[in-house]
Amino acid sequence: MKNSSVTYGDVERLLAQLGFASEDTNGRYKVFRHQSPDVLIILPPGRAGDHANPANVVAVRRHVVANGLLDDDDAFDGLLRDIGSGAATGS
Repeated sequence: MKNSSVTYGDVERLLAQLGFASEDTNGRYKVFRHQSPDVLIILPPGRAGDHANPANVVAVRRHVVANGLLDDDDAFDGLLRDIGSGAATGS
């Protein structure tokens, strides 16, 4: 899945599937935390259907892979592709 076709909703669903929980903020940013390992991801606000900034998608990929939540970039891309098609959520 090309980074330019990824929505904020796709990124949020991917993070939720990996065990991240969203934290309440004042709306300026969206904050997601994974407890083990302790990983914090901060994204700009965006509606679920809005296209995510490709740089943000790359940053999420790097954090997820570097912290061992997925094995590699291919695993990240595959999960994101499944989420985008609805396969990972049963939609």
